Amino acid sequence: PNGPLSLNIEAFVPVTTRSLVLLAMKLIVYVSIALVAILPAQGYPNGPPLAACGSMAPNPTKELGHGAPPMTTSPPFSVAIDVPCTGYEAGNKYKMTLKSTSRRFHIEGLFCQVRKHDGTSTTAVGTFSDFIPQTKAKALACTHPDGAVSHKVEDPVDMFEASWTAPLTPPNYDLRVFCTVVHETDEYWLKVPSGFFIPRTSNNNSCVHGRCMKTNTTAVCQCESGYRGANCDSGNTND
Repeated sequence: PNGPLSLNIEAFVPVTTRSLVLLAMKLIVYVSIALVAILPAQGYPNGPPLAACGSMAPNPTKELGHGAPPMTTSPPFSVAIDVPCTGYEAGNKYKMTLKSTSRRFHIEGLFCQVRKHDGTSTTAVGTFSDFIPQTKAKALACTHPDGAVSHKVEDPVDMFEASWTAPLTPPNYDLRVFCTVVHETDEYWLKVPSGFFIPRTSNNNSCVHGRCMKTNTTAVCQCESGYRGANCDSGNTND
């Protein structure tokens, strides 16, 4: 009675009111857990983090990434680069084109690098620039500045183009463009490849009298009539 006044607030709150408050708090917790479980994964709408430079793979977990593993079906996208059969020249620019091959699928997300053709290296080669549409993409510093290109917005497109600049010191192996392509958050294809391409040297001045025929695994010359050899550079036109 002679000490400071102390009030027990709970004593003034009816039991029914306290019960309702506790019940409401429990409901909030349960609803929050349920929303986390049913909401779709968001991925990276502004492009992948630099930590993905090596694997080029989205995080498959729902909490941190796309909520699904990559698709294993044939990709409904194609990747091409306009390097001729004679090879790329150091410092030159070449157009890379990524496009949908099906009306059902669109390019919502993308992540492209040029690497060793067999996929055994994670080193990015050359640089990317000149994006079309420009608002869709940005360069990323994978291996070195501008060593990769990725989306920066989720707006879907059917085709994307960029310039690839060959390095001043070309590596001593063949190259491909590899693109991870996202159609929807849980529908993406990992490292879709282009055909392979090579640096230009004095030894691969191919198709002198013929046409270069490129596939995903090789490039050969189809010689004009009267010419023969790997580079169509020998023979007699009177044969």
